[in-house]
Amino acid sequence: MKSAISGTSPALDGKVAVVFGTSVGIGAATAQILAGAGAKVVAASRNIAALDELVKTIRASGGAALAAEVDVQNFAQVQAAVDLAVSEWGGLDILVNNAGINVAPHPIDEIPEEDYDRILNVNLKGVWNGMRAGVPAIRKRKGGSVINVSSVGGLVGAPGIAPYCASKHAVIGLSKSAALDLAPAGIRVNVVAPGAVDTAIFNDWQKDDKAREQFIALHPLGRVGQPREIGEAIAWLASDGAAYITGAVLPIDGGYIIP
Repeated sequence: MKSAISGTSPALDGKVAVVFGTSVGIGAATAQILAGAGAKVVAASRNIAALDELVKTIRASGGAALAAEVDVQNFAQVQAAVDLAVSEWGGLDILVNNAGINVAPHPIDEIPEEDYDRILNVNLKGVWNGMRAGVPAIRKRKGGSVINVSSVGGLVGAPGIAPYCASKHAVIGLSKSAALDLAPAGIRVNVVAPGAVDTAIFNDWQKDDKAREQFIALHPLGRVGQPREIGEAIAWLASDGAAYITGAVLPIDGGYIIP
């Protein structure tokens, strides 16, 4: 049964989802939307306090949710979140790999090695960890959906954030290969590539008001997106309405990459 937070999302009654990177922004919105559409959701993130509040919000609206404290760089913690979904609700149908970070911009020759390593470990290895933990459980359901969150930074370059762009390009390549690997098992793997969205990553990157406005002006729709707009697309890709879609990359960017 859909809860009061269902919005326009497709029905996901009876589905079980794990969403990594859920404490704020796109991940939090996605968890609420999936739960509102009828899915049972394990919300996983490093910020357990924010997760507890998110779970309370979902439950207050009639949804089903559990919190799991997870650093996606740690495979054992990622596996534990998947195991929680399976033990509580009997299986896994939907996996969303949304955890991602960026750091202060630097030219390519000034990027600290520790920043490069951390960005790649979270943004790329974290997605791989999510899939290698979650896919075996989805296989047991004889099919399901994986949605990996990249960025328009995975489709084009941007100055000062080379490791971020590299990681997000790699998420797309990883996902396309996974889509081919998993299609015979009935598991679909798709990617969303958000543009400028009102999240901490974007707001921390674009702190200068003039530069921010100039960047937003490159989006033909003329505004920053909202986390819920990304979450709605993720929910659709997870649904039976997208049953013939795999290996796709969906830009959700206000037209940013059209030119």
